[in-house]
Amino acid sequence: MIQINKILPGSPAEGLLKRGDVLLAINGHLIGDDSTVEFRPLERTHYR
Repeated sequence: MIQINKILPGSPAEGLLKRGDVLLAINGHLIGDDSTVEFRPLERTHYR
């Protein structure tokens, strides 16, 4: 899970996310406790 701390002006997230929101998944891929997401079966990478 990832907590939103700041939304950059002009970003696609502006108006959709707000400070304090929590992301649990990115594009249907669950975010791990270590802030990683699966990008291939059994392989994870940092969400950035």
